[in-house]
Amino acid sequence: MDLQIQRVLTTICDLINNNPVYNTPLRDDHAIEITMVSLFLIQCKAFDFLNTWIEQILLSSIFAHRSFGKYPCYYREYADLAVHPKHTDEYQKEATIGSVLYPTLGMWLGVLRNEEMFSHLAEFHTTDMQHSTWQFWLPDEITDKHLYDNSKLHGTCLNGLITSEGMETFMEQVRKEIIACTSFNNLSVVTRGAWPLVLMACHIHRLPIPPHFWAFQFLPNEPQFEAIE
Repeated sequence: MDLQIQRVLTTICDLINNNPVYNTPLRDDHAIEITMVSLFLIQCKAFDFLNTWIEQILLSSIFAHRSFGKYPCYYREYADLAVHPKHTDEYQKEATIGSVLYPTLGMWLGVLRNEEMFSHLAEFHTTDMQHSTWQFWLPDEITDKHLYDNSKLHGTCLNGLITSEGMETFMEQVRKEIIACTSFNNLSVVTRGAWPLVLMACHIHRLPIPPHFWAFQFLPNEPQFEAIE
């Protein structure tokens, strides 16, 4: 491994190990940062570290939700986050009406083949989050024109995600949607090999990372994303 990459990997691991806040996301859209870090970790083959981190995020988030602690919510504004959470069932349902975080954790558990933790996620989905729309974001035919300045609403939502039938069913559901959504592979920066720009745009404009970035982990015919020189 390149020395510079090793230094970045060590820094990231130390930050997570020494700061428990990275195990307890408050905003649901922190799934974006979790995904970006996880993509780096898995490319560095830090599988055990990533698996432990994803487990901790899941268990901490479930515990916080069930104990009315600082559980992940879809609010983004400081004024809303400052008073989060309010200890009522109605507020909790409103604050968790949709989520990209939990299906993101499910995807990583699938990539890491962690069936035990996925069963915890599925049980949480069934008993505590049936009111919540778990979803992924996918690019559409106008995304290439509007992704980088976010000048217009674009993309589409993959919802109706199924966790109750097990990890393999969940992964297969997402796999089929990745194959059906050809707009990602047609993005100009992807065709030119400049795919990190998609991650940068998603991070800046707070768009969930498209699940295509996981595809090479469980689709045998998908190419790896090549490093940018």
